[in-house]
Amino acid sequence: MNPSSIRLAVAFFLASATALPASAVSCGTFAAPTSCSVTIANVVKYTFSSFSVVSASGTGGGATYQAGDIAIDVATGGGNTGLLTLSKASGGPTPGVVFSANAGNFSSITFTYNVTIEPMGAAGVVFGSPFVVNLATQSHVGNGSGTVQFIVPGAPSCAAITLSGSTQDSCVIPGSQPATLQVGQIMTLSGNTGNVSIGTFTNLFNVVTALGQGLDIDGNGSYGATTDGLLVVRYLLGLRGAALISGAAVGAGATRTTSTAIQQYLANLLP
Repeated sequence: MNPSSIRLAVAFFLASATALPASAVSCGTFAAPTSCSVTIANVVKYTFSSFSVVSASGTGGGATYQAGDIAIDVATGGGNTGLLTLSKASGGPTPGVVFSANAGNFSSITFTYNVTIEPMGAAGVVFGSPFVVNLATQSHVGNGSGTVQFIVPGAPSCAAITLSGSTQDSCVIPGSQPATLQVGQIMTLSGNTGNVSIGTFTNLFNVVTALGQGLDIDGNGSYGATTDGLLVVRYLLGLRGAALISGAAVGAGATRTTSTAIQQYLANLLP
């Protein structure tokens, strides 16, 4: 079988095997993203934004993938997790339904996006390990290899790799992360003397709830008399809207920063 035939066979397998969670919400492509969030009732809302391609290249006849080639979907991933699924947009500027490289081809694309967590119940939330990067649908022939690297500032990078059979990797994220993380990813495809295809890859984000932090009103992971305490007093005095949060009543690193979010949180604390 020649390389072109192999590539078509691999592409057909991946296209037929790719399946998104039933609850997945489409968020467009990196070139034209739409509102992108998923909510786990009474726990957390994940919002994904600021999708951007940093660089892309193709050598030896390899494709130079573009922002319009990356389709975005979000869903719950089980428990308190949020699942971001990235796949080859079939209607993108580069032909094909999978990211692929034939013998002698090399392609690489680097991109970034933000993920923000917002507590939706009485408990605060913080990012919790592990995050998981997974090559949900992939295949390689011979020594063709594909890699998706996951990078968060201040944390060790991790990578899922097709060649070694290591199709997913768990990323240990240090504590005290901000409510908004910038994630960097690098996808590389090298046909070498074989070929490789990646149809879909996912990023699974996790949070832990801070059930013991009921008085952490602004959700920044600490207690403050002039922030959390002041918000409680103002709320009990009947202040709402801008009057509730004016004068720097919200602490640094807060995950609840609007009067609406704080009023909802305080309302949930009352019997």
